Amino acid sequence: MEYRNYQFPEELLSKSLNERLEYFKRLTINHRLMQHAINELLEAIYQPAGASIIMVFGPSGVGKTTLKKLVELKVTEKLLPKLENDKGMIPIAGIELVSPDLGNFNWKDYYRRSLEALHEPMIRNKIDYEKRMDPERAKKRISPFTIRTAPELRKSLEKAFEHRKPLAFIIDEAQHFAKMSTGKRLQDQLDSVKSLANMTNTTHILIGTYDLLSFVNLSGQLSRRSVDLNFPRYTLENKKDIEDFQQIIYSLQCKLPLRDQGDLLEHWEFIYERSVGCVGILKNWLDRCLFGVLKDGKEKIELGDLQKYALSIDKVEKIISEILLGEGMIAGDNEKRKRVQYMLGFDNVEDEIEIKKKTGINVGRRNPTRDQVGF
Repeated sequence: MEYRNYQFPEELLSKSLNERLEYFKRLTINHRLMQHAINELLEAIYQPAGASIIMVFGPSGVGKTTLKKLVELKVTEKLLPKLENDKGMIPIAGIELVSPDLGNFNWKDYYRRSLEALHEPMIRNKIDYEKRMDPERAKKRISPFTIRTAPELRKSLEKAFEHRKPLAFIIDEAQHFAKMSTGKRLQDQLDSVKSLANMTNTTHILIGTYDLLSFVNLSGQLSRRSVDLNFPRYTLENKKDIEDFQQIIYSLQCKLPLRDQGDLLEHWEFIYERSVGCVGILKNWLDRCLFGVLKDGKEKIELGDLQKYALSIDKVEKIISEILLGEGMIAGDNEKRKRVQYMLGFDNVEDEIEIKKKTGINVGRRNPTRDQVGF
């Protein structure tokens, strides 16, 4: 018996395989943890309270790229009245950071990609007038059109931020900042981003995996000027999380453009195991399943299809190991608080309060007596 609770245009069922696939791939599903992350990030953007850098970290596959797209959409909608009066304004922009090929982070490439994101024209072909006027260079037929140096590109980027006036600049996969040779310290990377954010008065949002935690609290100055936001997964330790994750499975099932959507909730435990509670992993998994069943001429995703297109248990083990490591670093905040209180001398304050309760004596305060005056 076919299960039908279609939450998609039914005419899709008569469309081609590619059209049905593209429809489902473009879908984004909002859920409790996603909405919470959106609200926190928007609040930090609109009310930075002195922060120039916002760090958003979470598990791989939790939905951070979808978060980026939804926040960009909401910021753009909010600033539409300003865009009518300022045609050159870009409300929010961003890039996906490229992983360095040889282990060295390339700032010149970063500046070029950022300029492209801000729609800066003629990025790669700038005239070097010194070369044009140098006869020796002219003899060697060196083109006057050259890629500029990193400092020059940096200045151009500063000007682009000034002209485009974005409310924020988002850097996805920001953990790649940490990939570098020993010649440049990790703190230097963040100092460069912070400097650019401060000089252009543009909040920079770094989105990445828990590897981004290596950036957190590199120095007191960075800590004071940054906001940290955790975008977690759904866990089995929380009953509300389990109920919400099951609802997400059901919602996605109803949006699958299949004649028989089956009952994926029958297999929710297996689905949770292979998605580790990350909605992004689940969505990509169903993308693969949908392609597989349609390719085979079927109209229903069954357990065998879920098993066939699931991540291997080795990959899941690797993913969950990295997640638990990151979650453990965050969960250690209580211990850190105890250390901070100890360094501030809270233990001594508690001891003094306890002595005062028992003896009625104000520790460290003299009793009221008349001091001897003169000789």
